[in-house]
Amino acid sequence: YMKTMPTYDNEAERLVAVKEAGLETADITDTIGADEFTSITKEAMDEFGVCTAYIGSIDGTRQTYQSWRQKHLDGSVQDHAGLWLPNKFGMCKHTVKANDVVVANGSLGENTLEGMPMFSAEEMQSMAMAGDKEMGRIFGDVQQMMEDPEGKVPNEQLTKEDWSPHGENGMTYGKVRGFFGNALPAWTPQTHYTGIPIKVGGETVATFCVIDGKQRDDI
Repeated sequence: YMKTMPTYDNEAERLVAVKEAGLETADITDTIGADEFTSITKEAMDEFGVCTAYIGSIDGTRQTYQSWRQKHLDGSVQDHAGLWLPNKFGMCKHTVKANDVVVANGSLGENTLEGMPMFSAEEMQSMAMAGDKEMGRIFGDVQQMMEDPEGKVPNEQLTKEDWSPHGENGMTYGKVRGFFGNALPAWTPQTHYTGIPIKVGGETVATFCVIDGKQRDDI
């Protein structure tokens, strides 16, 4: 399954830069949701009129979102700072691989983003069953969301504490559904992605990205 996603040619050097930048998972609690990050993502949403803007730090295992502003289907906007995804799962893996700006249009739902193949549900399930703990947690929570189309489990508000990289508690089904149930429909069937690498010593340690629910050629 790994053939569908890029591998890093210089991961050892990149992780040295991540450590030097203080962006390893164990070191970032105090930076999550910082004003300097949220002001940038807010300005990006306003400037480009997109439904999502985020800054995510990427260490060896996780992409943790220092700020993730998401416009929900009801028009409300929430910052999901502290949300994390397994490193191998995120779209920004392609930006890290390129170590350069990546721009793509297509469909996230149909896995047709230009030059950005993503894991299928079957591939995520395969990794989860093979013992990938972090992929297993994300996959299991999203699967539960999909199996509850009527929303019998109520949405819950995400908080910084719930998604803390230091905590394994608090990632409840309701909270995951509250995020993905609003975010994913906004990105499909059409998706635009622009990812900009944030570098230290020439290595990408984080990304600044915008996503929209329609194809864009003006970003």
